[in-house]
Amino acid sequence: MRGLHMSLILKDRYQHTSSPFLRHPLTFQNPPLLSYLNIFMLLLECGCITLAFTENSHQAMQETGGFKLFYYGVDGKRNGVGVILKEEYSKSLVKVKRVSDRVLIVKVEVEGKMINVISAYAPQVGCEMVEKERFWSELDEVVDGVPRNEQLVIGADLNGHVGEGNRGDEEVMGRYGLKEWNVEGQMVVDFAKRMEMAVVNTYFKKKEDHRVTYKSGGRFTQVDYVLCRRCNLKKIGDCKVLAGDSVARQHQKVVCRMVLEAKKKRRIVRTERRMRWWKVKEEECSVRFREEVRQRLGGGEEVLEDCGTTAGVMREAARKLTWKNKAKLRPKDTSSGKQTASECTMEPPA
Repeated sequence: MRGLHMSLILKDRYQHTSSPFLRHPLTFQNPPLLSYLNIFMLLLECGCITLAFTENSHQAMQETGGFKLFYYGVDGKRNGVGVILKEEYSKSLVKVKRVSDRVLIVKVEVEGKMINVISAYAPQVGCEMVEKERFWSELDEVVDGVPRNEQLVIGADLNGHVGEGNRGDEEVMGRYGLKEWNVEGQMVVDFAKRMEMAVVNTYFKKKEDHRVTYKSGGRFTQVDYVLCRRCNLKKIGDCKVLAGDSVARQHQKVVCRMVLEAKKKRRIVRTERRMRWWKVKEEECSVRFREEVRQRLGGGEEVLEDCGTTAGVMREAARKLTWKNKAKLRPKDTSSGKQTASECTMEPPA
């Protein structure tokens, strides 16, 4: 088995983005359609990139700098989600499902492994409870639709504070959240319990600067999260905020590294079995070889005019008498000085 290293990058509200993980910045056309973006980026170092973000209107696909951008949004001043794939891996794209302007799922197949990436953008604290419940219901339905044998990663601005510590919630989060909990954060925890997922950010002990995902004025908190299935938590190598490396106002970049196992294809080498021509020199094998050739030539002593046919007959006779068949090799008799003639006569495979 060998690993696929995957980096997850969370961003928010941008028009142009550059990343230390990319050789070139990504710059998309910016009609009214692309004025504000909430962005989640997944970078598979094997060559595939996906991301999700907030968009203006409708659904579309753009190409730039070797990447394909899939997005969906309705209101240019609010929600929207999207995905970016590295162009050379566009054939690995299995599905893009635009559930709503708050939930989008992308499925890619990398080296025989199905990877599902969900980008989500939860309603803000001041939104109506009906809108919040509708969002979590949509997210529940999408996660339920992902087969258990496929990889699943969620990157989202969930607009909630899960808080520091994990008493009573040990199965879904670690002890390294940030500051106080709120009702919206409890919704995140409840979702993780329902779906048997884990809030990855909270499992790694980091300095506060490497946990803060949102800064505004003198306020700072944690609202951007990466989630994975609990059974896959051991595949997470690291998760942290890149302090001071924001690509837009307020939101910081979150990086999560995962190692996904992929089956390594076994190389099948087909080799022909060898004939042991030296056996024909032995007296008994030589007699049997001549008899076999004579029978195949019709019982006569004359050599056929077609040399190719004669050579083929001789090869077939030798193959029958001397073919090296590993499956039927007998143990060497060490009691005598040499092998008997019968040991050199092996039946060819059927």
